Amino acid sequence: TEALEAFQQATKADSNFAMGYWGEAMAHNYPLWEQQDFRSAKAALSKISDVSKLTRREQDYVNAVQLLYGDEEKQARDKAYSNAMKEIYIKYDEFTFHTFKNFSGLLFLITYSYLCLPSI
Repeated sequence: TEALEAFQQATKADSNFAMGYWGEAMAHNYPLWEQQDFRSAKAALSKISDVSKLTRREQDYVNAVQLLYGDEEKQARDKAYSNAMKEIYIKYDEFTFHTFKNFSGLLFLITYSYLCLPSI
């Protein structure tokens, strides 16, 4: 519920914040229990006014979550969402790799300086 409240606060502050509505929809999915608050998620997604103003990456995430709350049976929606997320991962893998590589390098430097350099 904390995530849901945070996304709702974000969209209250900026009603054009599409990714806030995306997050709200995601917060209505309970995969561990194979349940969804379908109506609330669809209501949140309906507030995304103009997808064309979003970045391509944001559009991909919105399209994926729309599959999660589509017209098919839940199992088929879950599979379609999973496939869409896999495509997003593949499409943006270079970004993910470089972000991880940079973070790993920074973590190494911090650890090295803490363990190996003399203290001042």
